[in-house]
Amino acid sequence: MMIQLRADGVGARLLLTLAVILACIGALLLLSPEGGRPSTVGGGWLELRNETVVMDEMVVLRNRLERRVVDYVYLVVPMNTSFQKCYIVSMEPREYQLRRDEDGNVFAVFRIEAEPGERVTIRAVYRIEKAEYRVLWDRVNARWPPLEVAVELTGPTAMWDTYNETLRAIAEEHGAGATPLDVVVGLAQWIKEHLEYRVLGVRLGSDHAVVESGGRLKVRGDCVEVCDVFVTLARIRGIPARAAFGFLLTSRSERMWLNFTAREEGEELLSHWGGHMWPQVLIEPVGWVDVELLEGGSIKVGDYSWRHVLLGVEETRYYGTALSNFCIPGSLTLEYVEVSFSG
Repeated sequence: MMIQLRADGVGARLLLTLAVILACIGALLLLSPEGGRPSTVGGGWLELRNETVVMDEMVVLRNRLERRVVDYVYLVVPMNTSFQKCYIVSMEPREYQLRRDEDGNVFAVFRIEAEPGERVTIRAVYRIEKAEYRVLWDRVNARWPPLEVAVELTGPTAMWDTYNETLRAIAEEHGAGATPLDVVVGLAQWIKEHLEYRVLGVRLGSDHAVVESGGRLKVRGDCVEVCDVFVTLARIRGIPARAAFGFLLTSRSERMWLNFTAREEGEELLSHWGGHMWPQVLIEPVGWVDVELLEGGSIKVGDYSWRHVLLGVEETRYYGTALSNFCIPGSLTLEYVEVSFSG
């Protein structure tokens, strides 16, 4: 359960140098011609089912300083992919800039002025056309990516320590396989069998997510730790892997919220927040494939359900993306976030 929205604004400084205005051309959604019925495309190895969801987001910030503040607030906008296209219906305030980082994540930048003690609300409404998909692996000749791609997307980061000896031993023992799909399934199975699920609310990174307890190794944490450990193990085995972040819905009409003025612990948050992080791996000829270990009881590779709403990805940034915090203020304090979905 990703709950890493930060009530302070220090992360904004990491993004102030980004100045690439988002081009309004995104990857086209692969649309089924039958309005919601699954269709098989991609040479007969990909099943798609389309749907549209409206996402209504509200964030409340407050100036807790004893002076007037002029601040820049970064709000993540759901990104366009082969299976998702986002349209901005409305934004309040109406004046903003769209930008993106080197991983292709999109964010709206607002210039906010606030007097001491003043609360400011940002509201965004999106229409998201997305497709749930299922790769029919028995019809695919799964191949390893080109060497230059593997070299670029299998290196270490602060969150994914590919030089950790314990993780390398796990990857070597449980990530054997003739195809990248075999490796992915083997690594996911090990994590699934050794998971001690615990909502942490803080990101540990792969180094600290695998612990020894009761004489055996365990992956301790929530979806963030599961994702970080998997991405690290996959990268050790030479498979390009990255983290996707967004939401995991329980119903097509749902309201989620976080109140930063009230302290909650662990499982309490699960009742009203569905922030989520999950891995993606690059397998030829399919491309980036979603891997889900926490939806239901089975491991899902290339079986992407309607429950997912993608905001962005973390791929190349060494210290991770601050955008996974959804909203990043500078001097203002984030007090409340509410996100509603309707089909």
